[in-house]
This record gives sequence, structure tokens and C-alpha cells, in this order.
Amino acid sequence: MSNPLTNSFFNKNYVIGHQRISQTIEINGTKTTHYFAFDGHGSTRVLLNAAMTIAQIFAFDAYGNAIGFAAGEALTEFLYSGEQFDSKIGQQYLRARYYDPVTGIFNRLDPFFGNQYDPLSLHNYLYAHLDPINGIDPTGKWTVMGCVSAIGARLGVSGSSIGAVLLALDKASTAIEVAQIATQFMLTGTVNPMQLLGVMVDILPGTRFFKKIGITVMPLLKHGVSETGKLTKAADGLTEIWKGICKSPGTKIQRNVSGLDASEIAQSNRLVERIGEIGAGITARKMGFEPVIFKPLRNGIDGIFKKGDQWIIVEAKGGVSVLGQTVRKEGQMSQTWIEASIKELSEYGKKYGDQSYIKLAEDIDNALQSGKLYGMVTTTTITKQGSKLNDLIDATIDEPEYVFKAWDQIGKKTF
Repeated sequence: MSNPLTNSFFNKNYVIGHQRISQTIEINGTKTTHYFAFDGHGSTRVLLNAAMTIAQIFAFDAYGNAIGFAAGEALTEFLYSGEQFDSKIGQQYLRARYYDPVTGIFNRLDPFFGNQYDPLSLHNYLYAHLDPINGIDPTGKWTVMGCVSAIGARLGVSGSSIGAVLLALDKASTAIEVAQIATQFMLTGTVNPMQLLGVMVDILPGTRFFKKIGITVMPLLKHGVSETGKLTKAADGLTEIWKGICKSPGTKIQRNVSGLDASEIAQSNRLVERIGEIGAGITARKMGFEPVIFKPLRNGIDGIFKKGDQWIIVEAKGGVSVLGQTVRKEGQMSQTWIEASIKELSEYGKKYGDQSYIKLAEDIDNALQSGKLYGMVTTTTITKQGSKLNDLIDATIDEPEYVFKAWDQIGKKTF
């Protein structure tokens, strides 16, 4: 780019691996390269020149304020927690919002409305759950160390362990590595895989597994829309994830035995459902929707996603599952079923004094009344190589397929 005030040419390039490796600045044909050195928090602490000698040293307080240097005079704008600092406004760019290290708060409301089991998440402006030493917030929406309390209130593992797991995902270069990490969450039985994958994609936009996945048809958000399509380049990765889940410690299906007992059969069925939910979560995120974090009720809505004021109810099917009739006698994902499920969310909130469920039901109903509610059913088919249950371990996963409909295209009694 050129600067009309100085009549100079300016260009900046980066080399990026699992994180930023180096930057090269070119001014009027003269190039200068510096290499990044980070601390355990991800903050840039040293810039090295081509001779590997120190060009500049940085230090920060807990909330990211510069110590001993002026941010505007730094040789790079990627400073505290490795994120971009705008010295003109004195704030850090965290995608959804800007963060002010002087006050320790964001400049606008949090787009995530919070979780009652995590009181600090209910504050609309706090950075990193008031714990910036152990937490980061790379998207302006989720505190990495604290985000799991928002996707599963009872994981049973420490916050520091969760943070380490999620940060490890950013370095996962293969789907199997993603599987091994994600399985630690899913096998607890307390985390909705659809929400987990939605959050992972959002927190970890650089993970190569997610970046390569495409979608055949991007549905239009308007009345009368009814689209079918599928993901592309997801099958191989999902197959690796499936194998990683099956072979993870604690997964009974991994045992090489001639027969499985009832509990093992039940677990294998749950794992088939999990892969369907994973496919659904990725599909919704590739459409640009963000996950709404809540604990699904029994026989109720699998997943809820939103984009601005547009909401989508998602039902996931794995294996050869099909939409069926419910105990209420209406077809799953029909208008009647969705309306009843919204009512159940509200009733659950009132019964247990949980305002988050009441508000969620109100928001979905408002979207319905304003014509901004959609439904999507995804199917992620698992193809076994044999007839035995243990053959599931060597199964392959097909590309997730979906049917996306506007509310006026969903049937009263059937989807």
C-alpha cells in the first residue's frame, strides 16, 4: 500500500504456522523481518531480528497494559495474548468486540447472554471472567478457560484442564487430534457435541480441520425457502473423529470381544448419535450460525443456533436414524412439535427458577412470530463394513446432508 502523505510504499506480510512465526515489513523496497517469541499466555514477549538477536522486549500487566514500552512505538501490533492492538484508540481488537486493557472491560455488550451456572458469564462487559492470568478471550464472546462452564455446567474437570484442552485444539493439524481432545468432553455425557463443535469452530477459527470443509448450498434466510444440500470435504475428517471416539479410553465399543452387553450396545448407539450431532454442529456453523448454549431437555430440541436476529432449530440424525413420532403424537420437527418444545423450555425454566430457559423460549417465540425462525434436519450416515456391532469401529462416515426450511415450509404435523 502507498502513503500519500509521505509518498512511500508500505507492505507487511506474515508467516503463520500453528501461530504467528514472523512478520516482514517492506518500505520503499527495503524489507525488515522479525520473529515472534511468545510466553505461556500467548503474548508476544520478544521480537528477534534475522540474526536472532533481540530487537524489542515487551511486558504487560495482568490485563494487558504495556509496561516499559509504548504500544504505539512497538514494532508489531500483535502484543498482549497475541492479539492485535489498535494504538490509535488504545484498545485490542477481539473480532466481536474491542477490549480496553485500562478499564479491563469490552466496549460493547456481549453477544452471548450468559449461563446461570456461571454467574460471571452474565456480566456483559467483563474480560476473561475477571481472571486474565489464566483466561483469554480471542473472539470477544468466550473466555477460553471459562467457556466450558457455558457449554456444560457439570463437566467434572478443572477450569485449567479445560483451558489446556481447548488451547491444544488450536494446534491440532489432523482430525484425529481433534477427536482425541473433543472425546474428553463428549464421553462425560454432560456436553452437547453439537454445541461443543459450534464453540470449537468459533474459538479456534484457524484449526485446519474446520477450514477445509465446504457446503454445497448456502440457504437464503427468507420466507418460502426450502433447501437441501450437504457438506464437502468433511467425510474423511469425521471418519477419523469417529475412529478416535471409538478407540478412546473409556469407550466400551473399543473392546475386541465377540459380544457386547446391553450397556455397551447403548453406548454404541449414543456414539452414533454423537457423530450425527457433530455433523449438525459443523453444518450450522458453516452456514454462519452461532450456537446458543443451553442444556437440551429430554426428547426436546437438539440444538439452537442464531445469526443476528435469525434463529434455527436443529435436529441431528446419525447412522440410519429418521424423524419419528414423539410421545406427544406429533411428528418430530413439525410446527406443532417445535411449538410444544418451546413451551417446554419455558415451563422448565419456571419450574426450576432458571431465567435463561425462560428468556431462550421468549427469544425463539419472538423469532417465530416475526418470521425469523427456521428448521434444519441433518443426517450423518455411518456405513459399516460388516454386520457385527464391533464393525462400527471400522465404519466410514458419509458427508453430512441437510434439509433447511423456513417456518412457513415446515408442516403442521411433519417436517
